Amino acid sequence: METVAGWSARTGRSYRPPRHVRRLGTALGPDDRCPVLFRYPGPCGLRELFSGGLGHLAPASSPWAWMSEEAVHADVPGARVFGTMTLREPLRTQPVRSERNAVWVGLNLATRDAGRLAWVSPTSVADPALAQRVTVGEPLASRDELARVQASVLAYLEEIDALERAGAPHPGRAWCTVAPGERAARLREARVGSPWTGRLDAPA
Repeated sequence: METVAGWSARTGRSYRPPRHVRRLGTALGPDDRCPVLFRYPGPCGLRELFSGGLGHLAPASSPWAWMSEEAVHADVPGARVFGTMTLREPLRTQPVRSERNAVWVGLNLATRDAGRLAWVSPTSVADPALAQRVTVGEPLASRDELARVQASVLAYLEEIDALERAGAPHPGRAWCTVAPGERAARLREARVGSPWTGRLDAPA
């Protein structure tokens, strides 16, 4: 990880978080190092990332993108199931450290302006050496795992859509965190199929 000053010297870009970002956290100093940061865009965002259609780091209506030093943060349990996204050049987002542990916030950039983005596979998110692998540019997923998770994300979204169309009550938490038995029971009660549960919901 390079310092803010080193990044500016290498890229010619300045680190000057705008006021609406600075008010959400603490800015870095010139000699500070920005950690590796991860952004979980959710299943819909991952579908767009896989297809090359992800327009912004976060929903376009938000001026901010929340990120974390942890590949799997408590706020985003779905990262264990579907993987997450890392920013190879997080300083482009002008990030500041929020008051919450390991949580950062920066500009919600268009992906074309955010530098290199990389998907981190579910097996890689638990790797203690993940930050180092990101730093040195190592591959973070295999082709086989990418294909499996792409299929899993599509089936997951199909299953959720079917439940919503059937008028099924929301479980109150992310569908992927609901126990498989409860998911199966809810699907039976709603009289909808299970393209994800019991088929593509098991880890590799």
